[in-house]
Amino acid sequence: MNRIINWIKSRSDTNVVSYSRFGLPGEEVDDRPPPTVIHVAPFREDSPEFMAFGTHAQRAAIISAGVGLSLVIFIFLSVFFEFDWYHHEKGVDIGFLFGLLLFLFIGLSIHWMVVRGIKLMQPRYLIPFILIYTMVLVFETIFFIFVVNHIVILSSMKTYPPFPESSAGYILVTIMFMFAMGIQSIMLTSVVRCRKYLEKRQIHDLEMRVAEKSKLQHPGIRIVFGAGDGNTSNGAAATKRNRATTRDSDYSAPTAHGPAG
Repeated sequence: MNRIINWIKSRSDTNVVSYSRFGLPGEEVDDRPPPTVIHVAPFREDSPEFMAFGTHAQRAAIISAGVGLSLVIFIFLSVFFEFDWYHHEKGVDIGFLFGLLLFLFIGLSIHWMVVRGIKLMQPRYLIPFILIYTMVLVFETIFFIFVVNHIVILSSMKTYPPFPESSAGYILVTIMFMFAMGIQSIMLTSVVRCRKYLEKRQIHDLEMRVAEKSKLQHPGIRIVFGAGDGNTSNGAAATKRNRATTRDSDYSAPTAHGPAG
């Protein structure tokens, strides 16, 4: 047992790593000069990946959230005033009322969280919208395939005479169903791209805060937007090569806030 413990201790001693740039007493000292340049990945508000359907992803997501809120309220009011609440002998249909109120609460919550997430620049608020709409589209696609398959099978069996009225009704319902799925797909795409924008904006802001803190501690360090060259990251050579891409530390241009609707 003692041999095993001694062997483990010896192995741990050989694996000790020093993260100090200037080393510890008895260690080899790194004589390289300290870095003079901090490279930060550039961030463009008008990048094509942040656009959705001809406008900025933030504006598209806010429009989608507004449309969703309006539809939820419209559906709730329509069903609430058109439903026959007293068709049961025992009184009001409590189960249906609870389901309708739950629909209103969830619908308002997920759409309002999109607006709040954009206002706070927090992409996590957009996740419920993305999850709910993805599940809804999956269920609608399955239902649509089932209905179309059912109609095709009945048509091939010819168990009933063709009625032009019913055929026109099926076509109308199919068109409306596909139109609704298309609108939902557009809304989902807008919010997904907006979340991607917020995530990258959040990462860029974090990088800039770190760079600004380093610049306060070491005023000689310059902030450069763009990829760095490992062979010229230090010394005067880096200064000459990166002079064309150097920006001031306020980075107001590359991080201007995008349209918030």
